[in-house]
Amino acid sequence: KSLSVESLDPPVKPFSRGGNLYGYIWWLTSLIPKGRVSTYGSLARALGDPIAARAVGKGLSRNPEAPSVPCHRIVMSNGQLGGYAYGRDEKKRLLSEEGVAVNGEKVDLASSFFDVSEVVNEGPLSVVAREQTYLSSLEKYEDYAFSTFIGIDAAYLEAPSTGFELGCASLVVEGKATIEPIRITLNVTSPYIPTYLHLREAPLIFAALLMLEKKIGKSLMDFFQEAEAVLLVDGDGFMHPRRFGLASSVGAALDLPSIGVAKSLLTGSISGDEVISNGRGRREVLGKVMSGKNPGGKFFYVSSGHGVSLGAAVETLKGGYPDVLLRAHLECKRGAR
Repeated sequence: KSLSVESLDPPVKPFSRGGNLYGYIWWLTSLIPKGRVSTYGSLARALGDPIAARAVGKGLSRNPEAPSVPCHRIVMSNGQLGGYAYGRDEKKRLLSEEGVAVNGEKVDLASSFFDVSEVVNEGPLSVVAREQTYLSSLEKYEDYAFSTFIGIDAAYLEAPSTGFELGCASLVVEGKATIEPIRITLNVTSPYIPTYLHLREAPLIFAALLMLEKKIGKSLMDFFQEAEAVLLVDGDGFMHPRRFGLASSVGAALDLPSIGVAKSLLTGSISGDEVISNGRGRREVLGKVMSGKNPGGKFFYVSSGHGVSLGAAVETLKGGYPDVLLRAHLECKRGAR
């Protein structure tokens, strides 16, 4: 039977607010029948992007219901057994009991391979990637001057070795309106996958913003307008392979002005003080290289998030790495101890 994202119980809805990719990985693994094996690459393709192979391994290492969710049936692309939380000998024993021929440290993929990607219509990552590209095409960037700055950062806490991780998000407000820092902890339901950071961190950010909304007693949109506020997100915006990174996703989902402030370069190349891309048949300016000491080094990278032009973003941050983001980062570190 052909399965789709919508058929999951509970369903995984891949959209800008995040998604339960750990649960999806465990569900995909449960599709592998007894006596067969699959690979990390097959699960990554079933997720919708081969880049997710390492994240599959992270998800399987956190499997809370082994061997009922049979992560022992996942091997490497060359047939090597790979790792297993209960040891390689136990993995061999389970596979042998299920009828999989194990020769030394390898299985015969020719006789036992089950391609999970062939039983899923479309993986959530391919849906998300298409959504990112589409939403980027709708963006309109304008020049603004801001009086209030809201910095938000996320970190990860020590957590049980299985099941979901625990995350921490910290939010700091300075300027026309100043509010005590906010810090929240929440389950993190997705591993890190390059270019899909919002699936992991957006839920943390939304939870912190919801706490801000409760504290101020008015809608976020009203607050942002009255305080002339902008959200500074520790991540990329337009400076993203699909031109729609974490800062774009968060801003667009809530229709709040946002700017991406990244500590490292995700995509593009540096030309002078610009981050450029020569793809799509033309030279495209993705963001700007800015000087200013930050937790990642002596430079940081600024790009449009939601609604804010690159020129306005650069003008907003011309004084250096924003203090509200540094404070949010330090709050996160304290929360993660």
